[in-house]
Amino acid sequence: MIISYVPETEVYSRAFQLLRECKNTLHLTMIMDKELDTPSTKYMQLLKKKIAMNIEVKRVGFGTKKQYGRAMRQLGYTTLPNNFRFKYTTDRKTVQRMFLVDSTKLLFAVYLQDQRFVFYTRHKVLVQGFLTFFNMLFAQSDY
Repeated sequence: MIISYVPETEVYSRAFQLLRECKNTLHLTMIMDKELDTPSTKYMQLLKKKIAMNIEVKRVGFGTKKQYGRAMRQLGYTTLPNNFRFKYTTDRKTVQRMFLVDSTKLLFAVYLQDQRFVFYTRHKVLVQGFLTFFNMLFAQSDY
């Protein structure tokens, strides 16, 4: 199957499973006004563990500079490790939720009005397309 639907009740556990499986790289996005109020301590601990294991992490947050500062404080770092780069963009037209592990496993969301549909794929062409989009977005975002 090229892509599979992930029911809303399974999204968190699937993301957590993918994070546990990560060996090399993570490309993450977040919609800060939705995610800052519901941080998962367990998720943040595992993310910091992966960073400590020298996994390369790139993250783009969609939101304001103030929200970016709040997200940085939630991470608990005073200085970011070299293998963790976090940027933000205020351009809401480019919002795309994605969670890409080792450039091979992708969890992504599609929004239709106020509904979110989450999908998982390992399809190389789809993964490469999202990675290309992420890299372009990351290059255009601010620290």
